Formats: sequence, structure tokens, C-alpha cells
Amino acid sequence: MNFAVTGIGWAGGCGAGRSGDSSSPGFTAVTYEALGKKEIYGSLDGRKGRLDPFSLLGLSAAAMALRDSGREGRGERLRAAMVARSVYGCLPTDAEFYATVKPQGGKLASPNLFAYTLPNCFFGEAAVRYGLCGPTMVLSGEDTLLAVDTAIDLMLSGDADFALCGVTDLPPHPDTGLPPLPMPGAIFLLIEPEGSANYARGIGILNDRAEMDGARPDTFLTLFESLLKKSHFGS
Repeated sequence: MNFAVTGIGWAGGCGAGRSGDSSSPGFTAVTYEALGKKEIYGSLDGRKGRLDPFSLLGLSAAAMALRDSGREGRGERLRAAMVARSVYGCLPTDAEFYATVKPQGGKLASPNLFAYTLPNCFFGEAAVRYGLCGPTMVLSGEDTLLAVDTAIDLMLSGDADFALCGVTDLPPHPDTGLPPLPMPGAIFLLIEPEGSANYARGIGILNDRAEMDGARPDTFLTLFESLLKKSHFGS
């Protein structure tokens, strides 16, 4: 079976963007020093609440992909698989929360930070805001095409009508000693199976082995760049 990529969204150091908007900023890496400046992730419609940087990064890119595909704000429940791959996940938020647990035996533990100490929390925010329901997961590791492969498997199994999948990574705090990431930020694709209403508007076509144009991309970033060249943004 073939699958069409019908939307692309990203959030990086220059803000949030999407393939169907030629005025969008290009994708650039997020730096640790800029993480406190939440406006760099672009403008989300409605309240941002007290989202931590990891959740805001992922939600911004996911929202841009939904907007790019025309699936944003339809007011209906949509069966969507939501899959992301992340190297460090919400580790910075976990560390910040733990810092509030240590004093006075946990009496000052932050309930707001606790609400975002799982890496898939931003998918819950996306589900509430955009009427999505379906399997949700954040996969750990550096296999950057794992999210795409898993999303396609979930559609093939009948668990979802379309998929929102991608990568989201924050740069580690310099004091942690963790290896730096080559391109921290968030990029999401909206993928729909052949026969869906939006299939004809696809930016690029993947098969069930996540191959495009007869070849499998080396990395998710390679796939993203190849799709962007085919889109209005890349032209």
C-alpha cells in the first residue's frame, strides 16, 4: 500500500513553519540558551497554558502539520496514530521537577511540572485541541525513521485512519555531560493511506517500507528535506 504525506510542520530556532506557507521560517536547530523564550516556537492558536519547552516544541510542530494538511479545526473526532521519536525526551523537565521534590521532603513538588514528566504529554494536548483519538507513543532512540515505520504499521493494522509522526528533541543542558544532538527541534509529517480523501493532495508518496522514489531515506531529516523540495515551500 502507498501513503501520501499531506502535511509537514516544524518548530525550530527561528520559529514554527509549514510546507504550504512560503513565508514560513526554515527549519533550524534549537539552542539550549533559547529554550526559555517560548515565542521562538511560533504562535499556537488559543492558550499555551504552562507547557514545558519540550511539550511546546512538539505541539507547535504537530499543529503546523495538521494545519498544513487541512485537518486543523474540523470539529470532528479523527482516528489518528500519533508517534514521535526522541533521543532525550522530556529529561530537562524531569530534572526541573525533581529539583522541586528535593526540598522539604517533596512538600514543594511542582504539580505543573509533574503534569509534563512523560514525553507523550504533548500528544494529549494535541488530542484535546484537535479532536484526535488513537494510539499514541514516543519512542526512544536514534533510529530516526522508527516513528515513520511505526506509524505506517499502525495504519496497515487498521488502528488509525491517518498518522501524525515525526521527531522532537531538545538540546541537553551543558552541565549534564550528555552528547549534543546534530539538529534539535521538532518536525512532524501527516501521512494518509491510499484511498483517503486527502491522498490526491500528497506532497510525496511513501510505500509501506517508508521508501520514496524507489529508495529509503537515510534519516528522517533526509526524508523531510526531500519532501520539502517537492512542496510549495521548497519551490
